[in-house]
Amino acid sequence: MHTLTGLLNQKLMIYPCAGKYHFRLDYSGRNSLAIRFSIRLNTVTISLGNLFVIASPELLSLILERILRRICRLEADLGLNKRMTELIGLEFPETGRTKPTRTVEHYTPAGRYFDLKEIFERLNLDWFRGSLSCPTLGWSKYVSRRRLGFYDQQRNLMVISRIFDQKNVPPQVVEFIVFHEMLHIVFPSEKGRSRRIVHSREFRRAERSHPFYDFAETWLQKNLHRI
Repeated sequence: MHTLTGLLNQKLMIYPCAGKYHFRLDYSGRNSLAIRFSIRLNTVTISLGNLFVIASPELLSLILERILRRICRLEADLGLNKRMTELIGLEFPETGRTKPTRTVEHYTPAGRYFDLKEIFERLNLDWFRGSLSCPTLGWSKYVSRRRLGFYDQQRNLMVISRIFDQKNVPPQVVEFIVFHEMLHIVFPSEKGRSRRIVHSREFRRAERSHPFYDFAETWLQKNLHRI
């Protein structure tokens, strides 16, 4: 923990925008490579899976830097993310995180402003310990304000409305929408007494745990009809 605290203090000198927060650091889980953070009032809690106790200072430094960039709402550094993923593969090869992706000709994850595959892989690493197999990802053919996204289990297909691939849409909103659809993989719909339950209590609880939940919901209510 001493090493983690020292690395955080070094990074805070580079990202003073996060200096207004008080930080709590811990390792948790069992055989876990989870990377999570939450913001409550003026406190940021960073929780790393217990396997990271033996991680190299370089890897820990990259993890902390990526979290601080997200707290400061900076654009994703693809080079940083790639190097971090490489180091996790090198230092923890037994986890087998990478799985092949099935492609569909008329869907592509790379948009003009956002890459859905990069977002999926980052969320998979941070929230699901890399356990989710990447489905076919793509932007919708047509703009839709009613259907923001969907996950089709039978076709293993996740589609996000093209309306969000715009420069004026905050990346936190796109990330949260992808996270929402990923939860449909973890919590499939259930058959209730009179109807099918798409969003169970466990689903809603997991959804609210994302640090951008309130921001994304508020932004969508205020701006969805404008974009």
